[in-house]
Amino acid sequence: MIQPVYNDFISDRIKNALVTSSIDDNIIHDVSGPHLDLDPDKGFLVSLKRTIKVMDENGNTYKITIEQE
Repeated sequence: MIQPVYNDFISDRIKNALVTSSIDDNIIHDVSGPHLDLDPDKGFLVSLKRTIKVMDENGNTYKITIEQE
């Protein structure tokens, strides 16, 4: 039996939490994603990994990765 993988659900919840918290805290200035793990040349799906990019008030960027182990 194939078990479901919840990486899309989890990455969406993380993004929503970051966006919501950025309203209360002025530390987070930008949240983008979740981005799919695509082949850079051909564009096909490489894995189920998702990434979310976050920028803080100082312009530092962070990458949050969600992938099944």
